[in-house]
Parts: sequence; C-alpha cells; structure tokens
Amino acid sequence: MEFCDPYGWHQVDAETLLFIREKLGELEKLTWKEVLKPGSGSHPMPTKELCKEARDRLVELEIDEADNLVSIRLQQKMRVWGYMDQGILNLLWWDPEHSVYPMNIANN
Repeated sequence: MEFCDPYGWHQVDAETLLFIREKLGELEKLTWKEVLKPGSGSHPMPTKELCKEARDRLVELEIDEADNLVSIRLQQKMRVWGYMDQGILNLLWWDPEHSVYPMNIANN
C-alpha cells in the first residue's frame, strides 16, 4: 500500500476508511469471477492504459512488469487499485477521483 502522493492511503479519513473496509469485506464473500464480472465496475486494467503518472510510479516501485492492475469500484468514481499475486489482491493505491485511469464519470 502506498502512503504517499499521488494515490496514497494517507489521504483517507476515518469515515472513508470504514466505508472502504465495509465494501472490501463484502467482496471477500465472493469469488474473483463474481467480483470482476462484467458490469460490476471492477476489472483488470492493462497497465499500458493507465495514466503516465501511474505508469511512472509502477516503474519506481519496480512492479512495472505487471501486465494488469485490478481496479475495484467502491462507488461511482471511487476506486482502489492493486495487483494480483497467487489469487490475492495486494492493495496499492487509493483513487477517489478515478484518476489512475481517467474517464468522464459523474459525481456520486
């Protein structure tokens, strides 16, 4: 988990952290197939499609060899990002504004 800008968990307040914990706890009851099903908003994302800042950070972290990261949708724009290792999602970034993979998403 990153605790520095631009996608650091240090930005998360207590209320939001409880919300994230609740959402991720709900997902723990599901299989990866269910979590990443089409239409869920959660999905693998090719690293080559991430914003330049995210790709550069992967190089700094020496995990740029990963072909994909996983984006977990918590709310409309809110995402957590991680990488899979032996079926386990290692949380990497907190992305409340969907800026790791920018899109035009309405507030919610």
